[in-house]
Amino acid sequence: MITKKELQNKRLESEYEYFLSSVLMSYCQDNFLNFVSISKVLLSRDHGFIDVYIFCPKKHEKNTMEKLNHAKKHIRYQLTTFLKTTRNVPNIRFFYDNSMDVYEEIQDLIEKAK
Repeated sequence: MITKKELQNKRLESEYEYFLSSVLMSYCQDNFLNFVSISKVLLSRDHGFIDVYIFCPKKHEKNTMEKLNHAKKHIRYQLTTFLKTTRNVPNIRFFYDNSMDVYEEIQDLIEKAK
């Protein structure tokens, strides 16, 4: 059974994902951020960190992560205006989501096994 606190965290994660995806859309003028999508957003238990899992083509991974980490402070500032507070604004951490790479490797192994 889902507790009230877990339900609140899921709602906040959903709101953060919506906000961050709209912010990333505003940065889409940059060619590297054109192919970026958010696959998952996780909020830490103490609400101090947001872990954002980004999916992008493998060849753009390094440049995309550099650009996102460079824009992290600006995105966090926009998050303060979204939350309408300067207290308890979580820090943002970006991670590359390699689930599609793992999926492709598994598919290749299945094809080789046939």
